[in-house]
Amino acid sequence: MTARPYRWVVLAAGTAAFSTSYLVRQSHTGIGKSLQQDLHLDKAEYGLLGSAFFYAYAVGQIPWGTLTDRFGGRLTVAGGTLLTGLAIAFFAFVQDLTGAAGTRIAAGLFSASVFVPMAAVCACWFPSRERGVANSLYHGVGGGAGQLIAYSMMPWLAAHPQFHVAGVSGWRGTILVIAAFILGAGLIAAVFMRSRPTEPVEAEAGPPTEAVSYQKEMRAVFRDHRLWLLAGVFISFTMTIRLVHGWIQIYAADLLIARRGMSIEQAQVSAAVVGICMVVGQMVGEPWYGRVSDAALQRGIARGWMMAASLAAKVVAFFVLMVPVANPWFYAAIGFVIGAVGNSAPVVSAAASEFFGARVAGFAMGVVNTIGQFMGAFVLTLSGWVAINLSKEPGNAIAEYQPIWWLGIGCSTVGIVSAVRLGMMGRRTTG
Repeated sequence: MTARPYRWVVLAAGTAAFSTSYLVRQSHTGIGKSLQQDLHLDKAEYGLLGSAFFYAYAVGQIPWGTLTDRFGGRLTVAGGTLLTGLAIAFFAFVQDLTGAAGTRIAAGLFSASVFVPMAAVCACWFPSRERGVANSLYHGVGGGAGQLIAYSMMPWLAAHPQFHVAGVSGWRGTILVIAAFILGAGLIAAVFMRSRPTEPVEAEAGPPTEAVSYQKEMRAVFRDHRLWLLAGVFISFTMTIRLVHGWIQIYAADLLIARRGMSIEQAQVSAAVVGICMVVGQMVGEPWYGRVSDAALQRGIARGWMMAASLAAKVVAFFVLMVPVANPWFYAAIGFVIGAVGNSAPVVSAAASEFFGARVAGFAMGVVNTIGQFMGAFVLTLSGWVAINLSKEPGNAIAEYQPIWWLGIGCSTVGIVSAVRLGMMGRRTTG
């Protein structure tokens, strides 16, 4: 099977599968206030619930990436997505923090089967001049679609107690709906996904792959300092995106409750516009961002500069978030900008395949993503503690968000340093 006629089918199947990853990871945010009330969670416990998924997600990166390099993306993407659907269904029946965290750990481990494997699949099906836009399409459109459901449909269904699925209603019934969606996406991937074309899309840089064992290539990647610079950028991206996705919608809901007297259900539905606009920004902006990155690369501008610009935009957004305005459209505008230009993950994936080659792209992104996901989970865990203990006004639900946004500024700055270093190095391949 040649790459040209079928690559878009592969990308579409991968996009559907990747949408489930974002749907699962954000499935608690659109119904965050309901979860806090039903399971009796404070900010620290809510932060722990969100991070439980990402610790397991981090653990799965290298194994899923290595499995993809060995056995192909069709097996890993489809199989992992189906297991994710089964795991998240159990979340609908939990009764306490322990049960909720346990099911999200299982879902995190299984849903790690898509991001790194799709980076490897794109490296096999798309030439370097198109990898930025290919990675941005599955990440932006797929991730955006998953978030759109989490941020919009879930709060709406949770606010209607007459909605029942398998004998449960509210947020629990909503969780079962998304479990069915995830299982459907897994079946689509199983039917239409193909791991690689019959002929390579372009010649690999460096020595011929048959002359070097896979294990030697892995060791060479591990010793390459560009891997660790990419990891620095990805760590920063992951930490900041966890803070924004984990808190911005519930922040807007808290403002509406405190300053407009809304009920929890009303505030969640009203605040959904924040998540929706962030998703629209991601779905529209990421493919454009990837295309600009590809065009810049053809003109000799390294992808590192695009990564730095993305993180700099987040610094500005975090400063603006510190302004407490009881209007969800204000934060929706910020969310749109962050979604459009604040996501450097697809460009990191494209750079990894260009630096190290398609053969070990899964392993390279597995290393980068493992470190990034662990740090993202840690920061999300830390953010709840920071909100409670470092606020200038302890007990003030709104003031407690300010330390979270300062934490985001610090995390962004760390990644900018690594991105600038990559930009100064320019585009150099191994070999």
